[in-house]
Amino acid sequence: MGQPIPDFGKFLEGLRGSMSLREAARKSGLSHAYIRDLELERNRSTNDKITPSPDTLQKLSAAYGYPYTELMIKAGHLMSDDVAPVVTRSYPEVDLNQVYFIEIGMKEITYHTEADRLAWSIDSLLDFSTFWIPSMNTVSKKWMRICT
Repeated sequence: MGQPIPDFGKFLEGLRGSMSLREAARKSGLSHAYIRDLELERNRSTNDKITPSPDTLQKLSAAYGYPYTELMIKAGHLMSDDVAPVVTRSYPEVDLNQVYFIEIGMKEITYHTEADRLAWSIDSLLDFSTFWIPSMNTVSKKWMRICT
């Protein structure tokens, strides 16, 4: 377990930006009073220091559009060494005009062409996005079959 960054509460307040406490509460499912306590890093009723739980950080991550893992590191629940680095893979260019359909499985993406099948393994949806996004401008010409 790491150490929270100094002034983590102010960091959370900065993430909220111009969003009102009530709007943040609505988006996160937390109470506006609790969000304010987190920003002050104190329970205003008892004056005890508080640290958000991983579950709370996940809700704030979704509400503020900020990466959950980064919040976990900044709150001191994880150390940056605990997180695997993001690896960007490059995939060969595929001419989508030659592709009949794209098959997306749990661990593999396969382009089906007249001549052959071109398959690449994927580990996560992040891999899928780096594989897919360069071809998105022409993908509307094609259809896709999703396999499970």
